[in-house]
Amino acid sequence: MKFSEIRRLNDSKVKLKEITVINSTKDLLDLYEKLNDKQFARSAPIPVLEDHESFIVIKPQLKLKFGDIEVDKMEQERSLLKVYYKETENQEYLENRQNDPIVIFKVLSQPTIVKLIPTK
Repeated sequence: MKFSEIRRLNDSKVKLKEITVINSTKDLLDLYEKLNDKQFARSAPIPVLEDHESFIVIKPQLKLKFGDIEVDKMEQERSLLKVYYKETENQEYLENRQNDPIVIFKVLSQPTIVKLIPTK
């Protein structure tokens, strides 16, 4: 399945579930309001949500202390979206002592269930 990474950040103050599926513009606006850093005058641009698309927000619990994730592939099986990922070391996160990666993906479907599957 085709997917594209929309945004990547690292913020321990943002309270999110491990996986969030966004299917509406209202939910997308709510998410970007949470992600907005008040110390900057401008916020990140909000992407457009088209029909039959979803945004998948992943904030995984990692085994690596200051790690990141790399998504290898996504597979759709009816309403289930399987996200295959691996943990990677991130030198920038290590230097800044950051350990809460958040990654937003756009997918061309509207899954009701998303399952994270670690790979090696």
